Amino acid sequence: MEIKHIRTFLTIMKEGSFTKAAECLGYTQSSITAHIHALEEALSVKLFERLSRQNVPTSAALELLPYAKELLRTQENITNAMYRFSGRMESTVVIAASEAILMANELKRFSGDYPEVGLNIKVHSCPEIPAMVREGEADLGVFIGMEGQDLSPLRILASKKEPTYLIGKKGLLADLSFKEILGRENFIAHVRGKLYLRLAEHRFRDWGITPKVIEAGSISAVKELVISGLGVSLLPLSAIRRENSEGKLDLRPWDFPDNEPLPRAMLVAHRQKLLSPATAEIARRIGNAFKMS
Repeated sequence: MEIKHIRTFLTIMKEGSFTKAAECLGYTQSSITAHIHALEEALSVKLFERLSRQNVPTSAALELLPYAKELLRTQENITNAMYRFSGRMESTVVIAASEAILMANELKRFSGDYPEVGLNIKVHSCPEIPAMVREGEADLGVFIGMEGQDLSPLRILASKKEPTYLIGKKGLLADLSFKEILGRENFIAHVRGKLYLRLAEHRFRDWGITPKVIEAGSISAVKELVISGLGVSLLPLSAIRRENSEGKLDLRPWDFPDNEPLPRAMLVAHRQKLLSPATAEIARRIGNAFKMS
C-alpha cells in the first residue's frame, strides 16, 4: 500500500468516478485502475463494484474513507514537521479564498519575498471554503462568515469584523430609508455566496417587502450590475474598496437588527494539521493585515 494509492482512492471518492480522478491527478485511467487494484490486494477487500457503467463504492470503501483521510493528513504532517525542523520554505501552499477577500496584496508581497514557494489560490464561495479546509483540499481558508459559526474541527487563526454596506449607483441612496430603497429597487445577489442575500432577507421580512432578486455569478458581476443602475446589493467593505475610492458607488452602512450576529473575515486551518513554515508565514501576514484593517 502506497500513499499515492490512498490519494487516488480519496480522489475517486470525492470526484465520483475513475475518469474524473484521472483528470484531477494527471494520471491515465489505466494507472488509476492499477492503483485501486493494488490497494484492494493489499487490504484484501473490494473497494468498488461496476454497476450500470459506474464504479460504485462498496461498504469496505465507506469504512476505509475516514482512515484514508487521516493517513493522508498524517503523511502531510510528517512532511510539514520536517520542513519546520529544517526551516525549509520550498513547498506549495493551497489557499481557498473568497472573491470578496482574496488578500491579494499580502500574497503578492509574500510571493516576492519567497519566490521558491508555490501558491495555489482556489477561489470559492464563502460557504464552500470551511468544507475544503476540513477535507484537506486547502491548507488555509480565507472567507467571510458569521459570529458564532460552528467551524469544528477548524481553528480560527485570525478574524476581524467586516463592515457591510448597501451599495447602489452614484446618487441613488441619498435621502431615502433602507425600506424605501429596497421597496423600489431590484436586489442583486451573488448566486454562489448567499450570506448577504440571507442578511437582506431578514430585513425584507421585517419591513414586509419582497424585492425582485436578480442573481449574478460573481461579485465582480454584482458590482457591475449595481453600477449600471440595475439594482442595489449588500456586500462587505473588502469587496468594494476600489469602486468606492473611484467614486463609482453610493454606500450606506447596513442596518443590522439588535443581537443579530455580524459578519467576520476569518482565516482558518485544520486543527489537526501542522502548518509548514511557508503556510505559517502566509497566515502570519494575513493575520497582521486583519489587525491593521
